[in-house]
Amino acid sequence: MISANDIKWLKRLHDKKSRNEAGLYLAEGSRLVLDLIHHNPELIHRIYATDGWIIQNEAKILQYKNFIIQLSESQLQ
Repeated sequence: MISANDIKWLKRLHDKKSRNEAGLYLAEGSRLVLDLIHHNPELIHRIYATDGWIIQNEAKILQYKNFIIQLSESQLQ
């Protein structure tokens, strides 16, 4: 489950100034997230994903289960 504060924090990461202040960026999309997992896993802070995406990519993300927060489609929107 995602909190209202987490949602606000994620929305702030869409702003370049907020990303620079936090030293973070937001990677959106299955391909980009999987590439990040494969090439730079040390950069991962959290992964927000739907149950369907988690099931579809289970073998690729198995070792990152502790970084994953499961969301419904509506929450992800």
